[in-house]
Amino acid sequence: MSTSERTNSPFTEAAPVVSTSTSQPAAAPACKPCCACPDTRAVRDECVITYGEESAKCQELIAAHQDCMRKMGFNI
Repeated sequence: MSTSERTNSPFTEAAPVVSTSTSQPAAAPACKPCCACPDTRAVRDECVITYGEESAKCQELIAAHQDCMRKMGFNI
């Protein structure tokens, strides 16, 4: 293909895609999920065993454990 054919072509070369995202990928968790957040897990489990998972009494404890897991790098 000659230079004149390239300039008359309706197609152009695509510019490289450059990510403009400033967020860093999440770090991998330092431990297994079973070993993470033992304090919040224990009180959550005791509440769920006693009152049931759907109990309003346990919702705050479940949310606290989920927050702890997220802070440790788990995507839940």
